[in-house]
Amino acid sequence: MRKILSLLVLMALTFSFSYAEEDMEIVYLDEIDGQEVYDIDDHWAEETIRTYMLNGYINGFEDGTFRPNDTITKEQFAKIVVDYLALEGKEYSFSDVSSDRWSKSFVGVFGGYIGEKSGTFNPTKELTREDVIVYLVKIKEKLGDKYYKFTIDIDIRDEFVDGDKIIDADRILKGVHNKLVEGYEDGTLKPDKKVTRAEFLTILDRLR
Repeated sequence: MRKILSLLVLMALTFSFSYAEEDMEIVYLDEIDGQEVYDIDDHWAEETIRTYMLNGYINGFEDGTFRPNDTITKEQFAKIVVDYLALEGKEYSFSDVSSDRWSKSFVGVFGGYIGEKSGTFNPTKELTREDVIVYLVKIKEKLGDKYYKFTIDIDIRDEFVDGDKIIDADRILKGVHNKLVEGYEDGTLKPDKKVTRAEFLTILDRLR
């Protein structure tokens, strides 16, 4: 673990992380952009949730809940990321995403950035930590972000006690290097752990 930490620190000093993004407004209201939510008060991610809701990147449900502890689905992920990063491009079609589905346009654009352009999309799939990191890294690679273009002779799977569960080691390494994700105190990464809506927003908030 010390080996990878030393190399990552060195790389962090080598690169200059200077993304210029507009700061999002922080809000502490019970009603966000006309939408009342009542299940995020005192939640550990309350401030982040309210900020992303105010800026229109994520919505609550019609019953007035946000459901921060529900697992993020693939189509929810697509909608948020396409809006947040202002992604544009060809809208691809998938056999399991109907023309009148709320997420169709987001899914269509998102598919092109992660290399899925036909067949099925599996919009209601519940995403894992590895899914989230790999998708974000793929998008950054597609956008030509130099901080996600490096190669390094390290197998990230050797750095975690459950590293054998990692599928896309190269992109997980890039996610760790760019501080999108980190391991737990017990030395695990838990790549197959499902990600909640609140957890996803905190990961997205680290994306620069």
